[in-house]
Amino acid sequence: MKEKELASKENNLSENINSGIKGDYPEVSLIKLTDQDLQNRDSRELRIMRNEVYARHGYIFKLPELREYFIRQNWYEPQFDDVNNMLSDLEKENVEKIRKYEEYTDSKYKSYSR
Repeated sequence: MKEKELASKENNLSENINSGIKGDYPEVSLIKLTDQDLQNRDSRELRIMRNEVYARHGYIFKLPELREYFIRQNWYEPQFDDVNNMLSDLEKENVEKIRKYEEYTDSKYKSYSR
């Protein structure tokens, strides 16, 4: 990515973060993620990153580990069993991209652990 584009992206992200979007990964709801945004993250971080989108919309997590993680976030308000129709097109696109990275990271780890 060109330096000018990167600076613009960082400025936009900084402005939007200050606009009140909660969580550790607001960029998932604000900008189109690139490979650079996701590389060098482990599968656990990618999983949290992806699910934070659902948490911001009030999804009630069924899996205990996700429910326990998000319930500890002071901004999380579980309200809905299904939030898919609340996600923006950008969020849906980013969630899918993160999911693919999770699969890649998991498969890479499994091949090294044999």
